[in-house]
Amino acid sequence: MQLKSLYFDERALLNRVFLPHSFWQRARGLLGKPPLQIDEGFLFNDCRAIHMFGMRHMLDIVFVDGDLKICKLVPELSPWRMAYCANAEHTLELASGSIGRLELTLGQQLELR
Repeated sequence: MQLKSLYFDERALLNRVFLPHSFWQRARGLLGKPPLQIDEGFLFNDCRAIHMFGMRHMLDIVFVDGDLKICKLVPELSPWRMAYCANAEHTLELASGSIGRLELTLGQQLELR
């Protein structure tokens, strides 16, 4: 699993963004893992929808297009729920409350390093 940092306008938003690559890493996602810390994220490439089946804690969901521009924000998605964005190419999962704390907005351009 690759690890990168996420930036907006040269400001580090997240220090640890996990990028699952294998089928099993993607299938498991965050199931059975401790909640994400405030400086962590989990980015699913080629993903327009996520589910929270089996999860025990809420997550903030950020859908981004192929250029990592935010196209939909879903704060505090509860366990046993789903979220979808037809315009998204990737899905970023964050600790609950991160969208507000990081002041993320629609159209914002993010960058992985």
